[in-house]
Amino acid sequence: MHFARWAPRDYSRLFGRRPVGRIIKSHAVNYMNSCLDLTMVLIFQLRGLGLDPRLVVEELIGSHTGKPALHFAAEVKLGKEWHTIHFKLGKNALVYTGQFSPAKSTPTNRHLSLQRFSTRNLGSSTTFFQLLGISGWKQIGEKSRHVRYPHIQASAKAMKKADSADLFNRIKKMRPKIRHLI
Repeated sequence: MHFARWAPRDYSRLFGRRPVGRIIKSHAVNYMNSCLDLTMVLIFQLRGLGLDPRLVVEELIGSHTGKPALHFAAEVKLGKEWHTIHFKLGKNALVYTGQFSPAKSTPTNRHLSLQRFSTRNLGSSTTFFQLLGISGWKQIGEKSRHVRYPHIQASAKAMKKADSADLFNRIKKMRPKIRHLI
């Protein structure tokens, strides 16, 4: 996967709406908010290996908006132990033994709640919304305890404001970092 710079009008149109197969085929994720697409692709690949990963959806206070926001990770059980794979900012991934821990994954954000979703029905034509059983961002409140559609709109507005060719080039040049916690 490589990072792409989406047109601001595409943030709401594409984020969470692309089927996993289309994400894989495009080889591209939006540099402004890549954690969902990368997590969905990882889960799809783990399922292809015969594993049964879970999608983790954390609700937290977003650092750019000060409002409730969503963050995504994957958990997979290998043998008797759970392991978490969490795509942080840019090209950074955090991998650790154990179930998702806000103290390990998002220590600088105020944690609000955490949900885990089965991925047994995830196929190449499945979108994030289908996995959650909703039709779009306007229904996020049906699956979320704190995040509502106006919060999603605030996040999209913050991304549009922060987006720049300079930021895209800096993130694109970053070397991928995988950090393992014990």
